[in-house]
Amino acid sequence: MDIVIPNAGVGGILNKASFSGLSPLDDPPKPPTLPIEVNLTGVYYTAMLAVHYFNARTPDDKFKPQLCFVSSLAGYSDLPFSSDYAAAKWGVRGIWRSLR
Repeated sequence: MDIVIPNAGVGGILNKASFSGLSPLDDPPKPPTLPIEVNLTGVYYTAMLAVHYFNARTPDDKFKPQLCFVSSLAGYSDLPFSSDYAAAKWGVRGIWRSLR
């Protein structure tokens, strides 16, 4: 294995409408976590697998292994009403910065 590109893109789900119509006495619904599970956890698992297989390479391998992360502008800037998506994309940057 020479190159791994962990790239995930499930759009944000959490927004104001998720909590509209609720009384202050109602229990809020569990927030959706799919964007975090796919966009952050999936990228993290992929990166850890890549590192494992990169370390299993032999010294004879001439090509230097590469891990190329793809986030989005949400990983660099605010994205109103998409806190789940933005948190995941900032997390991708955190994984990249920690591994480099």
